[in-house]
Amino acid sequence: MKIKSGKYKGRNINVPKSAKPPKSIVANSIFSTLGDFIVNSTCLDLFAGSGYFGIESLSRGAKHCDFVEIDSQSVKTLKSNLESLNLFQKSAVNRLDALKFIGSAETTYDLIFVDPPFNFPSAHLLKILEYCLKKDSIVVYHYPCKNYFKLPNTLKGIKEKRFGRSCIYYIKPA
Repeated sequence: MKIKSGKYKGRNINVPKSAKPPKSIVANSIFSTLGDFIVNSTCLDLFAGSGYFGIESLSRGAKHCDFVEIDSQSVKTLKSNLESLNLFQKSAVNRLDALKFIGSAETTYDLIFVDPPFNFPSAHLLKILEYCLKKDSIVVYHYPCKNYFKLPNTLKGIKEKRFGRSCIYYIKPA
């Protein structure tokens, strides 16, 4: 998979077998929507897999990204990707369950990418996510369109886009 823009444009990142990389049209839409919001932001890439969302954000000018992934093969690939781009000084890799990470997080983020496995029950995740948000944060949530969920009162949806069977929902604090 290639980085699409920024400092590392055109560079390849490896994707572990266990990860599902975003389709190019989905990734292009997300980063086009976010635009300059990424510059100087602090990011959280939950269910990071290869780290694509966080690495693309760092390439586009984010100042730091925390990656959270529990799968050991994905963590190994993610670390290799960060090393090949010399991004360890702007990132941290946490081999941890996403819910545990959020529950113990002492940091708030400007931008959070949430791309769980499509069978992941997200209701509790969305409920506790508010503890990681600043007042102007944006959450980019990738989920299967067929899955219905209700946002907690502390969050509000600002935009939704559909790409076949997958949807991207942009969420902010209420």
